[in-house]
Amino acid sequence: MSLTRSSTLLYYGIDDFSPRHQAYSGNYSGVMPRIVDESQRHAEIGRAALSIAIVKGIDAVTFRSVAAEIGAGSTTAVTHYAPTRVDVLRLMLETLYTAGQEAIEASSVTDDPRTALADLVEAVLPTDQMTLGFARIAVDASIQITGHLSGHEELDQWGLWLYDRVEELVAEIAESDAKATSDAIVAMITGVTVSTLIASDYWTPDRQRAAAKAALVAHNLSAD
Repeated sequence: MSLTRSSTLLYYGIDDFSPRHQAYSGNYSGVMPRIVDESQRHAEIGRAALSIAIVKGIDAVTFRSVAAEIGAGSTTAVTHYAPTRVDVLRLMLETLYTAGQEAIEASSVTDDPRTALADLVEAVLPTDQMTLGFARIAVDASIQITGHLSGHEELDQWGLWLYDRVEELVAEIAESDAKATSDAIVAMITGVTVSTLIASDYWTPDRQRAAAKAALVAHNLSAD
């Protein structure tokens, strides 16, 4: 996967993707700091795990590697706040999904719901190496958490956010049956994404965009 921390930083507009040296300075003695904000440490662990997964893959996310990424000399700095590896992966997914939502929302600069919907679909589909890499990380982490692609809070929250955003835009366009139409668009996004993960050589960016365009045209949602 040809992803780097710097390209991720630029994609999501995160000022300092790696938390290394933010919480620690100098040599770490192995003694926990007396005052540590739990939410801040969770964020640091999530960013560190995602940074590792981007560069080395999901299997490289361990207590030891995350501790090293945040500049700690002991895994206790991680396990005190994320007792199991599943907890670490959940924090990583929360970081990934939250950053993705914020980036997509910040990039929406149009008041036209048809254009905004087309932009949303384009942003979510894995049409480049960055989004494809993030989709693979999300799938791999989800499978390691639950053994399948459902049943954990972070993925459910992402799905609800995506559905709500699609439904909001569809409701501004469609005269009726916005829920059923939204179901169809979200199903298309999900289907194309999973299909691309399975057969990325077949599901080229142009093919993904053509499928998305066809779905939007079929439901009279196209901006063209």
